[in-house]
Amino acid sequence: MVNPERHLITAVQAGVKPNERLLETMESYVAENAGRLTLLPLIGRDASEDWRSLHPDFADMDVEYGTRMLNDRIQIGQFHVKPQAIDPTTGLQRFAQRGRTQIIASPKQFQRPVPHSMKQHPKFLVTTGALTNPNYANGDDNSAERRRLGSIALRDHTFGGLLVEVADSDTFYMRHITSNGTGSFVDLGKKYDGKEITEAKCEAMVLGDYHCGRTDPTVLEATYRMIEEMKPKRIVCHDFFDGHSVSHWAEKELITQGIHQQLDLGHTSLEQELRQCYEELCVLAEKAEEIVVVMSNHHEFLWRWLNEGRYVKDKENARFAFKLASYMAERDLNDPVEFGIKMMGKLPRNIKFLKRTDDYKVRGYQLGAHGDKGAGFGYGSVKGKEDDYGQSISGHVHKAQTMRRTFTVGTMLPLDMPYMRGSPSAWTNSHAVIYNNGAVQHLILNQGEYHL
Repeated sequence: MVNPERHLITAVQAGVKPNERLLETMESYVAENAGRLTLLPLIGRDASEDWRSLHPDFADMDVEYGTRMLNDRIQIGQFHVKPQAIDPTTGLQRFAQRGRTQIIASPKQFQRPVPHSMKQHPKFLVTTGALTNPNYANGDDNSAERRRLGSIALRDHTFGGLLVEVADSDTFYMRHITSNGTGSFVDLGKKYDGKEITEAKCEAMVLGDYHCGRTDPTVLEATYRMIEEMKPKRIVCHDFFDGHSVSHWAEKELITQGIHQQLDLGHTSLEQELRQCYEELCVLAEKAEEIVVVMSNHHEFLWRWLNEGRYVKDKENARFAFKLASYMAERDLNDPVEFGIKMMGKLPRNIKFLKRTDDYKVRGYQLGAHGDKGAGFGYGSVKGKEDDYGQSISGHVHKAQTMRRTFTVGTMLPLDMPYMRGSPSAWTNSHAVIYNNGAVQHLILNQGEYHL
């Protein structure tokens, strides 16, 4: 058994001083929260600046040169990743699969879920961000390639660290803290700046894919509690409408979907499903200034059901569907989900439905894309989303991923959905928040909690 512990872990490069204000803030943070600051060393601009030759400011601090277990499921791993590495997680997935979640020293912040089991939560490859000022090859270097990599690394350099809270030998919570270079950072709605602690505003909370009517009750309860604690100005919802009552999978898979997941669970009434969505939106509307419903692929289950005329053979839903089909026919590509929900009653004015063509940006982050569509009708990886949207937080993949300033959120579904059986899963129950300093944090739920 491990006693509850808090660790703030960051990377330091050889040959360069720390960001002094950030160091002061980190030391104040661990003192305030009974934590421990651990430094992971990196070489300087090249191997001649040895990773064991750190700046004298770090002489009496906790520097981990090897590996260190934080509990049975997470450890610091030393892989000697180059500070200039464009993707510091490249080639390391198998080491998380074989062992534990791996914390890797890097001046960039990445979070990559690694599937390894048919039923257990994924492990992660996660990098730290840096405490030290940038130290990369510049225009005076003799090597053109080193100058190129140095220029990229300078632009990607991220001041920050990884917070790991260890509850016991089996349970931990982790999240990045990110500084804009002034030495301050935000964690769970509090801004730390040197020894000063103030409240930070949460500009938006992007929820993991909602799937109303199939949401895990424990996750929903925890999400309400998280909203109450974080007080977001906006709440952004992906796949809010699940579409279980009109799912094409129920027709393709009669027994496993049509009977087990639709009929047996009472998921056959479209009107009932839309009413549940209406009631849930009314609850959410009281919790933030604006509720944003992102157009998503599950919303298009209804569009497809109507467009293919499948409702004419659905006796339970046909009468209601005639109204939706008429609306859709008159208004071309408008969302029948929005219309159907509004048929259930008057919605609060602070609920906003986005179309596929709408951008929705907060602090420079694109929040209006669900993530199921890419350039040229493609659907890609988190790297593809970085290429397509730039800074963004999207849904669809049900994974808590970070690639520099591109993020994907998890889901509010149970993680053991029947259609996932037999497939190694990287799903997480997780949300993301944007603070008024522009920083983003993933908040990953573990047994209904997201922090100590």
